[in-house]
Amino acid sequence: MTPLKTICIYDGSNGEIKVGEIVEYVRKKLGKVKTEIREDIISYSLKKKSPPLENIAIKLAESRVIKIEERIQTPTILPMMVEYEKKSRFINTKGVVYDGVKIVSIFSELLPEEEFNLEWCHIVITNQLVSSWDTRDKRYHLRVGIYGFPSLLSVPGIIEAPAKPKEFYLKLRLGINREIVKQEMKSRFIDYKDERLTEILKGYVLQALFFHLIGEPFCSFSYCRLYNAHWQEELICAQLEGEEFCEFHYKLLEKIKTNLE
Repeated sequence: MTPLKTICIYDGSNGEIKVGEIVEYVRKKLGKVKTEIREDIISYSLKKKSPPLENIAIKLAESRVIKIEERIQTPTILPMMVEYEKKSRFINTKGVVYDGVKIVSIFSELLPEEEFNLEWCHIVITNQLVSSWDTRDKRYHLRVGIYGFPSLLSVPGIIEAPAKPKEFYLKLRLGINREIVKQEMKSRFIDYKDERLTEILKGYVLQALFFHLIGEPFCSFSYCRLYNAHWQEELICAQLEGEEFCEFHYKLLEKIKTNLE
């Protein structure tokens, strides 16, 4: 188990998430581990390490997913794309999809050298859409979390990555107005500006912490907050309606908390 001492949460949610509430939740679960909120990781890095913003922007533009069925992406980097990345700094949502693994690699280079060790857990919250390549069906899929060093959590990924109920898509194919369908089924999925987003993200922050501590962020029990939900109704069950943790992860969390004190 890693000798964790400090958890850093980079807030790139643009006010969408109550990050302070998440920090308090983490502190209750892990006890005396220092937990701090930082501004978005690019702005923080520019103040601490002074890397050229132009270089970061180019790398972000190169990480865009252009075709979901192609593993090797070779986007033509236009000046307007670089300017967009400079201004957005991986905060503002514009519908662009990124290769999350590449983004984690970019952000790992932005971390302070003295914090690039297992005593530090870095978690980046973003308002951008991220994806990863699935070797089974040979295509990119949107994700809520990309776990690494740092871990990357996407707020719009909560809405877009897990699939909505099958009836939702069936009604759309039948020509029923999308807004009417959303209103009819709003209790069965999470939408933008949903007041439940902060509570849901607490579970994904815990997944990032478990990945950092033991190398495995997920649980096979659907009522545990570590469950890797592929459907919106599974996500709601795990993060809002479940028992918080299965017995195994509850005991493991208590053990982790004791060891960290």
